Amino acid sequence: MRKILSVAVVLVVLAAWGCGKSDSGTVIAPINAGRGDSGRATIFVIPKHNGVNLDTATVYIKYNAENAPAGAYDDSAKCVHNAGSPTAKFDSLRVGTYYLYCQGMYTDTTGGINKFVYLSGATSYTIRSQKDSSITLVIPVHL
Repeated sequence: MRKILSVAVVLVVLAAWGCGKSDSGTVIAPINAGRGDSGRATIFVIPKHNGVNLDTATVYIKYNAENAPAGAYDDSAKCVHNAGSPTAKFDSLRVGTYYLYCQGMYTDTTGGINKFVYLSGATSYTIRSQKDSSITLVIPVHL
């Protein structure tokens, strides 16, 4: 019984020691992307087509993902004007990797005819520290 207790104590000490701090003093956290009370980061997304802001767009986000999900996204936000740029906002995010997909449209007036053109684009982003409190991403969108 004493041997089992000793082994258990050693395992607990090793586990606690392994979850310490990095050389920079930043606490190492497991990848646990998502929203929550502990999340302090905000991602602002600005969709652009050939360097021009895309006014009508929706941005979708998937937590804990580097690639497009096979199923549904976790959340979405419509772009609203913020300081002159159409921006989608995702707040209360924790450390982790996020996949962001943008879909929108603009009016093409080439040849004097108005036609709607649908565009999309995507990127992934990793929040490495809660010190990354405000991140602005520009997502290039294409046909």
